[in-house]
Amino acid sequence: MRLKPRPVPSARHFAGWVGLLALAACSPAKDRGGAGEHAVGGAGRPLATGVAVDLRVTPDGKFAAFLLESVKPRLEGIPPQMVLGELNVAPTDGGPPRKLGNGVTNVPGGYLFSGDSRWVLFLAGYNAASHSGELQAYDLTGPAGEKVRLGSNVSYLLTSQDSERVAFVDDGVLKLGALPAGPFRDVAAEVSTAQFSPDGQTIYFKRRLSAAGGLYYASVQKAEPPRKLAD
Repeated sequence: MRLKPRPVPSARHFAGWVGLLALAACSPAKDRGGAGEHAVGGAGRPLATGVAVDLRVTPDGKFAAFLLESVKPRLEGIPPQMVLGELNVAPTDGGPPRKLGNGVTNVPGGYLFSGDSRWVLFLAGYNAASHSGELQAYDLTGPAGEKVRLGSNVSYLLTSQDSERVAFVDDGVLKLGALPAGPFRDVAAEVSTAQFSPDGQTIYFKRRLSAAGGLYYASVQKAEPPRKLAD
C-alpha cells in the first residue's frame, strides 16, 4: 500500500501491507547499506495488513505507530484531515503489531512519543465535538506493555524534553507530574495549551478567554502559585 503520514480522508486509501520501505528514509545512510540492501523500490518488511494511515516512528527508529481502519467523524466543522482509528505499534525490526486503543485521532496531540522513545501517549475514545479523550500511556520497552491511565477528559498533552515529566489538560485543569503515573498536581484551571522550557524546569501555559486569558508560568519542581507573564 502507499503510506501517507498526513492523510486527507477525501483522498483514496490503498489496502495492503504496511511496509518498512517508507521507514528506510528515516534511518541513517550507514544503516541502509548498498544498492542491494533496503534499496529504494524494494519490497520492504511488512508491519501489518489493512488500511493504514498516519505512520509515525519513534525518535530512535525502533517502533512505528499507525492507525488502522480509520473513519472520518460525522461532524460538521472538524478539520478536513481528521480521522479516528485503531492505534497500533510494531517494532521496525520485525514482530507482531500491538493494538493500543480505539478511537484515536491523527490530529496533532492525538498521540505522541516521549523523547526517549520509551512511551507512547494517546487519547483513546476521542470525542471530536469536545476535542478530548482518555489519556493513556504505553511502555514500548515492556514485554507486555500494560497501559497506564492518566486522565479521563484530556484535551492537550505534552512531555518534557528529558521524558521525565508529563503535563496534560484534564477538564480544563493543567496537571503536572512524573511520567507515567504521577503523582499529578493541579497547576491551574481554564488552561488551553502549555509548553515546557528547554531545561524542563518551567512550564508555560495559556489560559482561556473565559479566565481573562494571558500567558502564565510555574515551576516544575516547586508547588508554587503560577505567575502571569503577559496579557
